[in-house]
Amino acid sequence: MTIRALEDYDDHVPTVAAAEQTASSRRRILIAGTIGTAIEWYDFFIYGLIAPLVFDQLFFPKFDQLTATIAVFATFAVGFLARPLGGLVFGHFGDRLGRKSVLLCTLLMMGLATMSIGLLPTYASAGVAATVALVALRFVQGFALGGESTAAILMAIETAPGHRRGFSAAVIQAAGPVGVVLASFAALTIARLPEADLLSWGWRVPFLISAVLVALGVYMRLRIEESAIFRKAMVTEVAPVVEALREHWRPILIVFFAEMAQTSYFYLTAIFTISFATRQLGVRKTSSRRPCCSPISSGSLRCHSSEPGPTVSDESVCSWPAWCLQPSRCLHSTVWSRAATRCW
Repeated sequence: MTIRALEDYDDHVPTVAAAEQTASSRRRILIAGTIGTAIEWYDFFIYGLIAPLVFDQLFFPKFDQLTATIAVFATFAVGFLARPLGGLVFGHFGDRLGRKSVLLCTLLMMGLATMSIGLLPTYASAGVAATVALVALRFVQGFALGGESTAAILMAIETAPGHRRGFSAAVIQAAGPVGVVLASFAALTIARLPEADLLSWGWRVPFLISAVLVALGVYMRLRIEESAIFRKAMVTEVAPVVEALREHWRPILIVFFAEMAQTSYFYLTAIFTISFATRQLGVRKTSSRRPCCSPISSGSLRCHSSEPGPTVSDESVCSWPAWCLQPSRCLHSTVWSRAATRCW
């Protein structure tokens, strides 16, 4: 829906338009949006979990460890540079062509990019071309997620009854952490492989699994209809995105920087911690003991072994997903204490 149309958006309008869609249609849209969003976040996040562990050796072997680690995180950051661009481009076409087509396009783009990463040759086989292809595919991942993030929530809001619009949007938003947890379990599984197997074929498996997930998501989204509110909306602007940036640039910047603050902290603890703990502190990638995690602050976790005693290593890292707070790795508390000691 365009900016001008939103200015006249009264509470009774979505209620009347949404009533034209059946309850089963609304359920399909909500389920398709939820599944698709979870799949896209799995695809986007699995890169961040696998890259710090093996990509420096596979795609940047000519660099020293520090430079290779920086290069790995630079490729990871490419996805974030692409996300605002994806939001702008797909936001424009979503207003002009419809939400359903955008949702299908973003899911296919993300899925194909993720599967292609799993099929990439390494630097040893293709040289610098493999590294360039990795960066390009990461850009495509971020570009697709930028369009998915807004289109799925918007379509859920447009098709929900007036008193359930907030709930429908929250369901779609909660699907993101579900994808993150799934990616964490996938990373946990392959991290238990022997080093040789992990470097040769194991790292590819989580990316290739995306083929099955995307097929499910596409099937679900092909069965949904366009929202009645969009069909009734009159789009008069040639470029809705230009109007949004021209007339509403201030709130856009406020939201952009507010989101940057919390996102930076999240990925610092969820992604960078993996590399720092395993490369700098010498922490093992997996633990032989099953941990149980309890939150001790808003962004950090303390992990306790379910089998206490001197046999439990102080240097163990447990790959155990925790909802939203630390989905990638639960680090033993000694990791943080040892890191602080080194800083001093």
